[in-house]
Formats: sequence, structure tokens, C-alpha cells
Amino acid sequence: MDRCANQPGWKAYFDENMNDLGMPPPDSIYSKAVIALGTWKGITAAVERFGPRVTVHELAKAGLRTDFEVMAGGMIASAYVGGVIGSAAVATGRHMACGARMIDAIGYARTNYPDAPWLVRHFQRHPEIYMTGTSNRRAYGAAARMRT
Repeated sequence: MDRCANQPGWKAYFDENMNDLGMPPPDSIYSKAVIALGTWKGITAAVERFGPRVTVHELAKAGLRTDFEVMAGGMIASAYVGGVIGSAAVATGRHMACGARMIDAIGYARTNYPDAPWLVRHFQRHPEIYMTGTSNRRAYGAAARMRT
């Protein structure tokens, strides 16, 4: 049984983050792998032609339009791969946190209590404060009431 019954799931969080980045989520791994392989071939060809220490600036000034297209395709592909990896990390964190975002709690603390850096560390140590689905949330609340 899922400990977070009402959460939409990992894929929903992944797609949401990809859309927030302005990148379309991959529809299938196979189609993206084919595109990445074609781009990789182009990058490899440029490295073989100009050497392993070639820079993006040198490729842009190389003169041939195909070299520029290879360079641009590689940059776009690397940005997309970075977005996929980052979105996977964000989706995993949100899925494990039952949809809560630590960055929301930390951002609130930094904005409203800038002179309290301990509060950020406290949120990091005690995610049950902002994660409604955790089992120790009630224990944390009980301990807080006992201290007041």
C-alpha cells in the first residue's frame, strides 16, 4: 500500500517539472535515445575532425554550416538531457515527500525570517513539518505542544 494515497505519482511530478522548464517530457525512451544517438554521432565527428580540445566558439567559427549544426544540436541535446536528469531528481524527491517541496518551506523561511538560518537547517532535519503524509508528524506536533 502506498503511504501517500492521494499523490499523483512520480511520472506526474516528472512531467510537471519538465513543463515548468519549458521542455516537452519524453514520450518514450526509445525515441529520445535515437535522437541522442544521432546527436552523439555528430559531436563525435566534430571531435575527430578538430581534435578533443575543440571549443564551442571554434566550432561556430569553423566556417562549415554542418559544423555549426552539430555544435548547436549538441548544446540543445545536452540541455535537454540535463532537464531530464534534474526533473527525475525533483520527481523522486517529491514522490518520496508525498508531494511536498522542501524548497517551498526553505524559501518561506529565508523570505520571512532572514535572520534565522537555524530555521532552514531545522526544516532540513524535520521534513515532517511540511510533509503531511509522514507517520512521525503527530509525534513532532505532540513534542512541540509539550515544550510550550
